[in-house]
Amino acid sequence: MIRQASHQDFDFIYEAIVQSEYSGGDIFPYESLFGMKPAEFKETVFNIFEEEIDGMPWHYEHWYINELNGHAAGALCSWVEGSDGLSSDLLHAQTLSFLLPAQWQAAKIKLESLSSVTIPRVNGFVQLEHLYTSQDFRGRGVMRELMQFIFETYSGKPFEIQVLKGNIKAVSLYEYMGFSVQNEKCNPAIKNLALLSSDCKLQLTKQHE
Repeated sequence: MIRQASHQDFDFIYEAIVQSEYSGGDIFPYESLFGMKPAEFKETVFNIFEEEIDGMPWHYEHWYINELNGHAAGALCSWVEGSDGLSSDLLHAQTLSFLLPAQWQAAKIKLESLSSVTIPRVNGFVQLEHLYTSQDFRGRGVMRELMQFIFETYSGKPFEIQVLKGNIKAVSLYEYMGFSVQNEKCNPAIKNLALLSSDCKLQLTKQHE
């Protein structure tokens, strides 16, 4: 059963965020940037969800859960980019800089390095982010079902996913689901600074069915 997330799903949602940020590697970007391990960063993310900021991807209304046998098996975040006139990435950055002003200022140089692999999201495209399947339910088509649900929910619209190139399993799944690489940005300094698990970011898109 696929349903929209609620406040009761926060722990599972946060696990989805953490695992997707690792992106198949061993680097948690927010620890590299702000010196905050996943357990320490959780309160910040919780506060963002509780604020229910319009246009912010970290908002319950943008999250969907796939349940199997009464248990959360998979999750993803989805929204239409620019539907409220704001860049989701800019809003995300502004929110974190407001909640973590000292850490944000201290990470300025690292943030500038990260911006070198930033690929602007396309306005009007449905974004898919933080795609995650619980270890106990992998191999059962949980994410394929969630993605197909989003395709049907936003029928007639184009779709976009951004992912680190090194996350080979994820890239293979997205290509299997009809996505193709449209853009790639790389900076070797990213990996040297241990900011991300890969020094290249991919933008994949899928046209409406």
